[in-house]
Amino acid sequence: MGRADYQLEGYEIFWYSNDHDPPHFNIEKRGHWGIKIKFTLSTDKHLEFEMVWQNQNRGPSSKEKKLFGEYIKQHQAHLLQEWETKVCKQN
Repeated sequence: MGRADYQLEGYEIFWYSNDHDPPHFNIEKRGHWGIKIKFTLSTDKHLEFEMVWQNQNRGPSSKEKKLFGEYIKQHQAHLLQEWETKVCKQN
C-alpha cells in the first residue's frame, strides 16, 4: 500500500501497489467508511471522476464529497503521476 503524498486531515488516502486500471485511489475514514475514487477522464482542461463506496448505507457526507472534489481538482496531475509511479511501475 502506498500513501498519497498529499493527505487530508482525518482521512487516509492511498493506493494498493498491485491494483488495476482505471487509475484510482482510495480514501478511508477509519472506523466509518472507505471509498474508491476512479478517474474516468483526465486532460489538462477537463477532469471527470466517480466516487464508489463499499457500504451503500454509509458513505461520505455532501460536505466531504465536495472536499474530495476540491482535493482531486487541486492535485489531479500529481495524483495521476503517483498512480504511474506507485501502481503501474510496481506491476
